[in-house]
Amino acid sequence: IVRLQGLPIGVKPDHIRKFFHGLNPSIIFVLPSFTNYIQGWDAKYDADHEGAIIKRYSSNFRVFVKFASAPVADAAIERSGEVVGFDTENTACGEREVVGAAISLSHVPKHVATFLQKNMVS
Repeated sequence: IVRLQGLPIGVKPDHIRKFFHGLNPSIIFVLPSFTNYIQGWDAKYDADHEGAIIKRYSSNFRVFVKFASAPVADAAIERSGEVVGFDTENTACGEREVVGAAISLSHVPKHVATFLQKNMVS
């Protein structure tokens, strides 16, 4: 299981599946909102930067992706820093353009992954 951070507002599970094309994520899930920082689960950053070009979800927006095996999850982690495309908009020339933002991926600690698989993931 890997954790996604820095997702731009507007990303949907289909966009995440497309981002992981070829790695076949088995489950994409979001924990219910909880506004407090959870040590070991949350990244420390502020998504509400004034004047930000891409609006991102806050660090307590917890998205996890389960893969079939540890080597596949390792391959997913290597995509950290790559851009997830999430919407299209019209350019000045009337053409459609994909909007996206680079995201961060991290391994979920083993005890957290075990908890998630036991209690939340089927």
